Amino acid sequence: IKDEANYQAEEMSRLFQDEESLSIQFHLKELENQAEYVVKKRTINKENGSVFNEWMQLSDGGNLGADEINYLKMRWIPKLQISRHHVIKKELTVSITLKAHEMTLLHIYKE
Repeated sequence: IKDEANYQAEEMSRLFQDEESLSIQFHLKELENQAEYVVKKRTINKENGSVFNEWMQLSDGGNLGADEINYLKMRWIPKLQISRHHVIKKELTVSITLKAHEMTLLHIYKE
């Protein structure tokens, strides 16, 4: 195992062995019955908001100038998806599937 500072940029994508997707279900109980709930899902992955992937496409992993760094700052925007759900029997189930190297933030609230 090497110290993280000793990895070259092109080696970073090979750090993780597991490339499988992961399905997760969240079962929320004791919610307000007959209410509307909003689920905001923000996702960062290779296609959306990944500064690392943008950096690799922009250069060979070398040093970047101020213009390139500003460009990367503008590209760091997670994908946003919004859905609305009508709660019945005080329960709500939210399902997500995460791709390899993907992270998702769920924000669930009563409308």
